[in-house]
Amino acid sequence: ISGWVSKHKEAETVFVPDVEGLPSGSYERKMLQFQDVRSLVTQPIIRDDECIGFIGFDFVTDRHELSKDEVMLLKIFSQILVNISNRKELEQDLVRSKELALQASKAKSEFLANMSHEIRTPLNGIIGFTDLLSKTPLNGMQKQYCENVKTSGKSLLGIINDILDFSKIEAGKLELDIIEVDVINLIEECADIIKYHANKKNLELLIEIEPAIPRFAMFDPVRLKQIVTNLLSNAVKFTESGEVHLLLNFTKADPGYGIYHFSVKDTGIGLTKDQQKKLFKAFSQADSSTTRRFGGPSTRPGTISAR
Repeated sequence: ISGWVSKHKEAETVFVPDVEGLPSGSYERKMLQFQDVRSLVTQPIIRDDECIGFIGFDFVTDRHELSKDEVMLLKIFSQILVNISNRKELEQDLVRSKELALQASKAKSEFLANMSHEIRTPLNGIIGFTDLLSKTPLNGMQKQYCENVKTSGKSLLGIINDILDFSKIEAGKLELDIIEVDVINLIEECADIIKYHANKKNLELLIEIEPAIPRFAMFDPVRLKQIVTNLLSNAVKFTESGEVHLLLNFTKADPGYGIYHFSVKDTGIGLTKDQQKKLFKAFSQADSSTTRRFGGPSTRPGTISAR
């Protein structure tokens, strides 16, 4: 019925208080009389400004005058139907999204599994041949360079192992490998990795360790080395002149426990207040542009508990 459709598209309620009052011989009157309808009301169902259907109530016993409350109830009911429809579509979208996510996760896991051997093999070759090279006759500087390559290679291998084992991180099953570690030796290894880059920029690399610090502690050396190396690497990267200073001190806690404090200070560009807010957010940088200008002091402290 074109007249009803037009009104529904305009979000208007159609009310026929008395079918006998419709024009004689009209399609509406014949159709409603055939069904013994005395009065009729239809309410459009509107979603996103579009009429997607309607709900209707027929009165077949007596004629009925529609009240404002009844019109409001019809509008509320039609909106409930819209909400149900939207929820069903959302549920279907979520199911489809979940299926796509599972497929993507499976493809990623298969890719990492296939690439694992190809990535590790050449890196292990670099570490192995560097180790063999270090055992051949070398002068002092060559031997130092060789040790730096080997240390960096092992550090990179540790990071690659973490990436290839990303499924454990996603599942929340990444575990720390707690062993007894020589803290002083670990700091020296971190400094060896950074030393070449600092020398190349004519920066002074200062390592200050509190004399009374406990030398051995129980922690994960790979994770700690990653943290300290990243702090030192960033300090060198964003410092054009001056120095990079690593300070390590210790605070006693409960018997057998304590806190090692690692502080990295440099004479580089520093961080603004807004950039500091991004410092510990995953996959974010203080400044992602490639045309950075350096200048100003900065301090990047870190605190790690160990036993």
